[in-house]
Amino acid sequence: MPYLFDTSALSVAMTRHRLERHPHFANWLSTLPRSDQYSCATVVGELRFGARKNILHTQRLLSRIDEVMRHLTVVAFDVPAADRYSIIRADLVTRGIIIDEADMQIAACAIQYRCTVVTAHVKHFTSVRGLQVHAVQ
Repeated sequence: MPYLFDTSALSVAMTRHRLERHPHFANWLSTLPRSDQYSCATVVGELRFGARKNILHTQRLLSRIDEVMRHLTVVAFDVPAADRYSIIRADLVTRGIIIDEADMQIAACAIQYRCTVVTAHVKHFTSVRGLQVHAVQ
């Protein structure tokens, strides 16, 4: 089963001290085949933005992000994903639910590419219909 890692999940996975606080996630991650590990361009953008906000460690963080991304399949937020995003957004607006723009794009990519979202922020994704969510624990 393919899994698409969101920004929060990769932030945990990329940092040893954070990963040590999530031993169940670390164990699960160690058993997950490389072929089932995905992320999306929106997550890459969020991670790189976070690195650029950290003026003292920007280059080190950008290098670490690039290293991690080489081990994942990164899917694009392309036209089919954008169409899926429009469906998700319209549904959420109709139901009066507001979630972050990036989270809707991540959810759209996950649904479009038939992945389960892996996240430390489960509540960000639970209102998206048709989306499978795996919690970082």
